[in-house]
Amino acid sequence: MRICRVFRGVMAFALISASSFPGTSAPAGAAHRIPGHPAIPERRVDMTFRSDPLVTLAGTLSLPVSTEGGPVPVVLILPGHGPWEGGGFPDLVARLARLGIASFEYDKRGIGQSLGSFDDRMEPITRDAAAAVAFLRTRPEIDPRRIAVLGMSQGGAVAPALAAADGDIAAVVTLAGPAGKRGAMFLDSMREVLRRGGMEAAAAQRVAVAAAPLMTAMSQHAAPASLVPLKGAVAGALVEAGWNREQADGALATLADPVVVSQFGVGTSEALSALRVGVLAVYAAEDDIVLGTIAQPAARAALAGNPDATVIELPAVNHVFQQRSVDLAGRHSFSGPSVSDAMTLDVVSGWLARRLAPVSAMARD
Repeated sequence: MRICRVFRGVMAFALISASSFPGTSAPAGAAHRIPGHPAIPERRVDMTFRSDPLVTLAGTLSLPVSTEGGPVPVVLILPGHGPWEGGGFPDLVARLARLGIASFEYDKRGIGQSLGSFDDRMEPITRDAAAAVAFLRTRPEIDPRRIAVLGMSQGGAVAPALAAADGDIAAVVTLAGPAGKRGAMFLDSMREVLRRGGMEAAAAQRVAVAAAPLMTAMSQHAAPASLVPLKGAVAGALVEAGWNREQADGALATLADPVVVSQFGVGTSEALSALRVGVLAVYAAEDDIVLGTIAQPAARAALAGNPDATVIELPAVNHVFQQRSVDLAGRHSFSGPSVSDAMTLDVVSGWLARRLAPVSAMARD
């Protein structure tokens, strides 16, 4: 197994880079529909907004064809790691539009029509998401009191952080979102992925123990000379576990990637614990990137004090919530756009429709 494949899981949500797919129409579902809005497809409006200096982001606001009921709620959709352009969730966007809910996607900075240099570290992508929310609040088509944030994988770490800092976010959905305390979330994933990759548990523990001070030092921008012995300790633990020197060097290069270093400092559990709005955390039974054995218990613990929080696992779906199919030879495969599984669409869109309904409608339910 190549080193990048092994450490893909070590970086958990940082290294998942799902592809965008051509748009398709979602099937009509029985999900709760926003009162006053017809179940018909969306109309799309391309627009730009500013984030950091010299960073202008290009996005698409997908609206229900009819907005006769006045300003509509909107879901900001945040994708996973990698050079995403907007448009990667066509089935979800179509389903939301049928329920009278707008959605907003944008090209990441430096990608597609967005200006600036591509930078997938947590800090700039969180600022970009906050800028998107601020922009949506200025739009006359949007009800600023009913803005929800949905994040998948890496976006599932950004969404709760954004909502924890912005008390006016109406609801949060995380799909395959990592969960855990700062530092521990990264190291727990490293330990488990190494173990699943064939490394003995004791050896994986030694690697994680050696990696902790290295990652801490790099996240604090320590002097390069001070990193030398820390890197040596990690390399030594890997070699002792059976890796060759070339593989160990590849692992160190991966750990030193600025995006990976930024992930080490993420404490999604802290953000989840701070939320007082509705939260839906959805995990995939066949996810081999964000490991449910680690993320789900952490999410449940973080959300234990929130009476409107739900943590669930859906069967027969992968990390990007594609539906599993089986061919005549019994081989399993996943296909379709991200978040195209029918059960996932029902669960997510129905939950969002209930949370984003007008206050008068919620009072009648």
